[in-house]
Amino acid sequence: MTHDLASLIRTGVRRVEHRATGQFLKVEGPSGIVVSIPGWMLDVHVCAGMKTGSPQVDLAARAKAAITLAQIMMQAAGLPVEELDDDRR
Repeated sequence: MTHDLASLIRTGVRRVEHRATGQFLKVEGPSGIVVSIPGWMLDVHVCAGMKTGSPQVDLAARAKAAITLAQIMMQAAGLPVEELDDDRR
């Protein structure tokens, strides 16, 4: 996230929450959708130390997310959902 965007989002902060895992901000983005993001994502000092690189995805996590999304969509459609054990994923 660039700090130009951080400044834009900072003006749209709707709520600040302090949780056991840290500070979270409810922010309104340019489209009007409010999302929760960790407070460190708007910290200039944290971002200054980050380097950008090629995106990396854990394939096992991606597969699990795809299965979870499919199960949610099936539930929403009123279809029976079968829980899959790790051996069948």
